[in-house]
Amino acid sequence: MSDEVAPAGAAEETVQEPTSLDDYKAQKVEAGVADKVPTIAVRDKEFRVAAELPGIVLLDLGLASDPNSTLGEQLRAVRQFLHAAIHEEDVDAFEVLLRTARPVIQMEELNKLVEKLVEQTAGRPTD
Repeated sequence: MSDEVAPAGAAEETVQEPTSLDDYKAQKVEAGVADKVPTIAVRDKEFRVAAELPGIVLLDLGLASDPNSTLGEQLRAVRQFLHAAIHEEDVDAFEVLLRTARPVIQMEELNKLVEKLVEQTAGRPTD
């Protein structure tokens, strides 16, 4: 502990603890250390990855990988995952690219994209 006395009129700077994720992000922006928004490249376009992913989406994806699940259940889970994993402001452009890309985006390429998104979103800590 220091015996130094603060100069008259000097106020201690207090940092207020964030009470929400938005407050936390705002403080990081103010401090100039904002988190970089993760992105994923699809062909020559970059799409932002959603900041948060509902756990149920990953659970549904896991359940769909069960050999007893139907093809329809598997496809529905993958589609819901893609919609949840891509940032809401980028989802429409992402869908357009998936439908209109030339050469077309085949299932093999789409599966690799899903694998990358699972890696990016499932391993990311959430607060």
